[in-house]
Amino acid sequence: MITGLNHIAMRTGNTSVMRNFYKQVLGLDIDRRRPDHFSGFHLRPQVPYGNAIVHVMTGRDAQVDDGSIPTESGAIHHLAFYAEGFEQTRAALKQFGLPWREYRIPEAGMWQIFVFDPHGVLIELTFEGMLEGIPEPPIPPGMGLDPRDRSWFDASLYRVFAESIQ
Repeated sequence: MITGLNHIAMRTGNTSVMRNFYKQVLGLDIDRRRPDHFSGFHLRPQVPYGNAIVHVMTGRDAQVDDGSIPTESGAIHHLAFYAEGFEQTRAALKQFGLPWREYRIPEAGMWQIFVFDPHGVLIELTFEGMLEGIPEPPIPPGMGLDPRDRSWFDASLYRVFAESIQ
């Protein structure tokens, strides 16, 4: 029986861009408590006792049999995370000029934001509406999610994350 998410392993050939995106937009930090037995790092939420939920594999450990490092989602459609801070997330996406889409699940009281990561992997952020402390915001015109539409992913928008941060 599945009771939660341990972590997701992702490959990258561009370590700093991936680290910076997940830190600056999604608020994850490198989990320094977790030694890495593979090249790369684990990322964890900035909450007390938060567990690592994303494992970013780099270097040789990120390579597939032919030596290449995959850069798109392949068979994975999206990664889903529980989140908090709906309006703060919208603000961060605006700050970095990243497009996103929204969806609502009214019967469950869930508000969702979808954004691509630098490799084109779709990220789903699910917010418990009643815990946000604000009325349910309407989905802006043209911002509704069509799960078949990837046309709003533009890899060039993620260059801002190439700068090194601590």
